[in-house]
Amino acid sequence: MTNQHERLALRLGFDREWVAAINRMAPDSQQGLSHAERLMQRLVLEVLDTRGGRGDAAEQTIDELGDAAAVAR
Repeated sequence: MTNQHERLALRLGFDREWVAAINRMAPDSQQGLSHAERLMQRLVLEVLDTRGGRGDAAEQTIDELGDAAAVAR
């Protein structure tokens, strides 16, 4: 059974392998994700873990993708 966000991702054209890779919440071990997607997943997991704090993942994402991309993604 899939969740609402998984069904939406599939309807938007993401494939099942990509959705499964995202759901594993282990960006460093997922080959199906782009570098930018792994950066963003690390950032999201860090924000959740620190309740909005800013740490290494935020700095790396901003450094590699730039301010606008890091905010917009």
